[in-house]
Amino acid sequence: GEVLTEGLYNMVLGVLGEKETKNFFPLIASFFTYIFFSNMVSFIPGFGPVTSNFSSNMALAIVSFLTFNYAGLSRDAAGYIKHLLGPIALLMPVFFVLEVVSLFIRPLSLSFRLTVNIFVDHLLQMIARQIGGGFLGVLGEVLLPVPLLFLGLLVCFMQAFVFSLLSTIYVSMSVPHGEHQDAHH
Repeated sequence: GEVLTEGLYNMVLGVLGEKETKNFFPLIASFFTYIFFSNMVSFIPGFGPVTSNFSSNMALAIVSFLTFNYAGLSRDAAGYIKHLLGPIALLMPVFFVLEVVSLFIRPLSLSFRLTVNIFVDHLLQMIARQIGGGFLGVLGEVLLPVPLLFLGLLVCFMQAFVFSLLSTIYVSMSVPHGEHQDAHH
C-alpha cells in the first residue's frame, strides 16, 4: 500500500508541482482507491463492479469536472477564461465555444472510458466461464477464466490509474503554471 501511495503521490507531484499536489492529492488518491476497489469487487463471485455502471462513473467524472474548473477559476479566473477565449481576438467566439465543448466532453470521456473498459473486462470473464463450463463443466468454468483474471487485475489497476492521471492533468491544465507567474514578477 505504501509503495502504491508513494508512486501515486510522485505521479501527481510530477504533474502538478508541490503546492497543488498538497491541495489535490487527497482527491486524486480517493479517485484511485475508490475506482480500484470498486473494480476489484468483480473478483468476488456473484458481484459486479460498480464501475461498469455509467451513472456511477459519471458522478465521479462530475466531481473531477467541478474540481478542475474550481482550480482554474479560484487560482486565476481571468487567466482561465482568457485561455478559453484563445489567442486570436477575431476568433474568440469560435475558440470559446470549442473550449467549452471540450471542457464538457472531458467528464463524458472519463465516464465512458471507465464504463466500457470495466464492462468489457467483466463480460469477457463471464464468456470464458460459460465456454469453459460448456466444454469441461465446473472445472472448465473455473480454469478457463484464470488467464483473464490476471488481465482483469491489470485492467482494474490501469483504469483507476488512467482516471486519476487524467483528472490530475485536467487540474494541471486549469491552474496557472509557475513559469508564467515568474515571468510577470
